[in-house]
Amino acid sequence: MQLHTAIYLSILPALLPGTLANFDVYADHYRGWSNTFRQPPGFRIFGRTPSDACKYVNNKTYIRWPARPDVSDEKFGIRCSGPGCTYDAANPAAITTFEMHFANTPAYHWTLYADNQGYAPPSTNARGLWMMPAEVGTRAPGYCFPYPGDEYDCERSRPEGPGGETFVVGSRGRRLFRCVTYNGEVESDDINGLRLQGGDMYYPYPDDDGEKSAGEGGVALGES
Repeated sequence: MQLHTAIYLSILPALLPGTLANFDVYADHYRGWSNTFRQPPGFRIFGRTPSDACKYVNNKTYIRWPARPDVSDEKFGIRCSGPGCTYDAANPAAITTFEMHFANTPAYHWTLYADNQGYAPPSTNARGLWMMPAEVGTRAPGYCFPYPGDEYDCERSRPEGPGGETFVVGSRGRRLFRCVTYNGEVESDDINGLRLQGGDMYYPYPDDDGEKSAGEGGVALGES
């Protein structure tokens, strides 16, 4: 992603309780019906991990955001650099760059950098990584921070192969980041809805309805 040096910033007047909305990013490992073909690495977005997560993730490959080496222009997905990107090796502290491109309209295209590109982290979270916008005129809606420690395991055995073989089908995921967006500007429903349109999928995706605000504004890098 090309970052412009003159990033447009909108000053956030004040952070009050209830003005935050969160979404979590998980590294996802998915197995389909074939023992010889495995889905490439991918990611899933939750507002929270529901207790019935498997209802939402199994066999719903189009809700996975693919891992891609290039997510510029019309290529959507997540570009992750560093040894901690995949489910098996999930470790947000080992990720150097995490570029998320979910849409051009609205402009859901941000990159996390381990060094914050020289900007001071949010005053409310010293581990926070700013969601650097891709284009001039796009506000930084918030920040993300490493948040491991949660996972889902939705794999199951299915003896339905053509020769009676038993297949392991489904998804497993491990959390990498929690992203905090100010004023409810970006939520998991907003992101996942871009993939769900026209699909046979439970919708809306689980989210925390209590974390919404009608406030306005963005965030200035280095301020919170």
